[in-house]
Amino acid sequence: MFSGSIKHVDLRATINFMNFYHKIRNHICTVELQDTSGTNTIDETFCRGLRDFIDTMQWDPDIRVWIITSNTPNVFSTGRHSFEQDDSISFSEMQREIEVLQISKNISEIPAPVIIAIDGEVSDHGLEMALAGDLRLVTDVSTFSINANQTNFPWDNGIPMLISTVGRSLANDMLYTHRILSASEALAAGLATRITTRTEFLGQLEYITDNLKSLSPSSLKFIKEAVKTGASLPFTAALNFEGDLSVLLQSTEDRAEGLRAFFQKRRAKFTGD
Repeated sequence: MFSGSIKHVDLRATINFMNFYHKIRNHICTVELQDTSGTNTIDETFCRGLRDFIDTMQWDPDIRVWIITSNTPNVFSTGRHSFEQDDSISFSEMQREIEVLQISKNISEIPAPVIIAIDGEVSDHGLEMALAGDLRLVTDVSTFSINANQTNFPWDNGIPMLISTVGRSLANDMLYTHRILSASEALAAGLATRITTRTEFLGQLEYITDNLKSLSPSSLKFIKEAVKTGASLPFTAALNFEGDLSVLLQSTEDRAEGLRAFFQKRRAKFTGD
């Protein structure tokens, strides 16, 4: 289990950690999934570890952008380990096992933008996890699917997130028929944010992160809050919420720095204050 406080983390280090590792450098926290099976299968150990890591690091003021990607060739994640049928397990025990495996909420609540960088297959619980990100950069060979059979039913908010992302019709097609989307289909449906070749994948990822980390951390957090919360509010309430965030942003030091930089014709140095 991850332990320690933010002040003890070496921002230059790459730390091996269960079946993922992370590095924090230049305001970017990168989490890379990896396992020896070549499937990046999600299990209890992975979820507990990633949850503890997110809980510890998500408020680190030095982190302005998160990236979740894979170090395993041709795959982001193929989902979770299936439960073996055991009639002796009670309903409440099964619920507790499911709760341990629910990681999407933790990813979605990271206050900074989260980029899901996909190069290869993403399916089932892996897709549920990917849907929790804010931006999804994918290569043109990536594929997307979600299975809803009796042994692998989505339970990590996958169905609501899928419907809100691609619409009910396509979500039904993927869930009922196990339709596999190509990268171009995912882009057209809104499941992918941007599509690129494998050759240009890392360059595109760097381009996006460089742009994001140059912006005000306060504005990035407020954008995320406006999108996440505003989408679930009635129209008038969403407008009022957006207005409240705008007023709060006007009182930040970052806004003052942005104005100074504009009039002095220089690049702004935002701090998140």
